[in-house]
Amino acid sequence: MVDSAERRRKVAAKQILDSMTEKGLTRAQLADLMGRSRSEATKWLSGSHNFTLDLLSELSQVLGRPITGVEEGAYSAAVC
Repeated sequence: MVDSAERRRKVAAKQILDSMTEKGLTRAQLADLMGRSRSEATKWLSGSHNFTLDLLSELSQVLGRPITGVEEGAYSAAVC
């Protein structure tokens, strides 16, 4: 069974990969744009990296779309 934290990490990794695909970026190019190592970018895409809010914000800026680790439509009116 996948716990909610693990699920969020996998969702964030998918959001990053989808954004990279849309922009035609490779892992190496993303790492270079972010001033990070390629091995770090590999960890982000693994689905097991525990993202900080600062890193999610930085990724969102570089990729031009929100990287949240939350699936679209997952928030309910009660949570907001």
